[in-house]
Amino acid sequence: MRACPKCGKRFLGEEEFCPVDGESLVELEEGEVEDPLVGTTIDGRYQIDTKIGEGGMGVVYLATHAIIGKKCALKVLRGELSNESEVGARFVQEAQSAAAIGNEHIIEITDFGQLPDGSAYFVMEFLDGDALHDVIEERVDLTLERTINVMIQSCEALGAAHNSNIVHRDLKPDNIFLITKGDVEDFVKVLDFGIAKVASQSSRLTKTGMIFGTPQYMSPEQAAGADVDARTDIYSLGIIMYEMLCGHVPFEADTFMGVLTKHLYEEPIPPRRLVPPVDVNPNVEAVLLKAIAKKPEKRYQTMAEFSEDLLALQEERTPEIVFDQMRDTAATTVPPPSPSEVVGSKGARHRQDIPGSKGRSKWPIFAGIGALAVIGVVVAVFVLGVGTTPTKAQAQPVKPQVEISQLTPEPTPEPTPEPVLEKPEAAASTVNVISVPKGASIYRDEAFMGNLPFEMVKPKLGETPVGYTIKLDGYKNLDIVVSAGTPDVFELTLKKLRRSKKKSSSSGSSSSGSGSGSTKTIKVKKKKTNKHSDLSDPWAN
Repeated sequence: MRACPKCGKRFLGEEEFCPVDGESLVELEEGEVEDPLVGTTIDGRYQIDTKIGEGGMGVVYLATHAIIGKKCALKVLRGELSNESEVGARFVQEAQSAAAIGNEHIIEITDFGQLPDGSAYFVMEFLDGDALHDVIEERVDLTLERTINVMIQSCEALGAAHNSNIVHRDLKPDNIFLITKGDVEDFVKVLDFGIAKVASQSSRLTKTGMIFGTPQYMSPEQAAGADVDARTDIYSLGIIMYEMLCGHVPFEADTFMGVLTKHLYEEPIPPRRLVPPVDVNPNVEAVLLKAIAKKPEKRYQTMAEFSEDLLALQEERTPEIVFDQMRDTAATTVPPPSPSEVVGSKGARHRQDIPGSKGRSKWPIFAGIGALAVIGVVVAVFVLGVGTTPTKAQAQPVKPQVEISQLTPEPTPEPTPEPVLEKPEAAASTVNVISVPKGASIYRDEAFMGNLPFEMVKPKLGETPVGYTIKLDGYKNLDIVVSAGTPDVFELTLKKLRRSKKKSSSSGSSSSGSGSGSTKTIKVKKKKTNKHSDLSDPWAN
């Protein structure tokens, strides 16, 4: 058996040169398996040059159109699977799904047919480039900028598929191809829609409970055999992004079910917490972790949302996920009652000052004043009449200048309490948290907020203070509390972790004082650790 090194065609005769391109034929190595399709022409149009790959359902060949001479890829369903109707239907579905999307980042399907033995085939564009799997494995020039560029294009391709009600369900680096198109390098092509789910399809090809796909890239709901939607592709694409950044997938195990179990129950280790840590921007990590959230409702809901945050990273803007986290942090709770509204508290106002409360009656005070006035008038009249003989004029009864009844004060109406005016709401103030040394991260309830220095909104006066944790590798975690009284600049000094030094026990550690040779046991009391922070905010009210 001889073969042409240029076109790949094989010949059984005595030919020395290829009749197509004139190249000298070479002998095939002993034991090399002969492919019966290589060297043949299918349907009088496609000359099979050589085999270039194979998958679970089919074999891919490099072919040349016999008339126009254009290179193409031809995928043929494996012969042993041709009689299995369900596999054949999936093979046809792959061609139909890819052709229906019509996006430049989806591989183009141009023809479909059958071989004489009944095996189905379809023709697609020939991709001269590298599978993303090979790029990740070689890790040559796999920068953050290149990673984000590939992710944005993949989002566009899969977003177009989702708009056509098609969910890929088998995303992995082998199914993302990078080619050079014109002047554009790393132009993304997504292929292999063999197990795609068509939303309008009701056949048992996409029946809930059936598990298809590659386990390392499956979403939790897909691993559980539950129904899936577009968000399962978002999860798988996030896993690919994790692998591009870190060099490995987040979940690995020795068995198929072991990997699925980790997808279902284990949280991924953030890249910056790996050993050794991956040096990525906290904003990049925030976008990544949202894409691979366990619950579908916690992920990006569409490829467009995912792409928007990736574009923000590409343009060095803050992605929306970071603003969402900041808004969650600044969310207020119901403020506790102020001291003036608590009966018996130190700062409580007088009951009369509280709108709606009944003040103590002032009538006894006015009544006492009136009684003293009456007594005073009577005494004055008595003094004027002592020691003199009254004249005729004086003998006349003295008419008091003021009627006694006039001295009795009328009840004073109870004053109307003045309304308590609400203070105008002050503008929201912020605090800038700084760490010494630099580079620490800030968390709230294990949720990553950002890298210090970090600016956040302070709680308003009367609102509940908010607790945070500052973390930095090699230093002790520091719990802080931010309240309305926290200064505008909050500088924190982190303490280094002490490395424990194990003391080697000497051979003469037994007690020699007693002469008994018994070993002296030393009990070391373990220092109790407080699970809750004892650090309070010195500026809290």
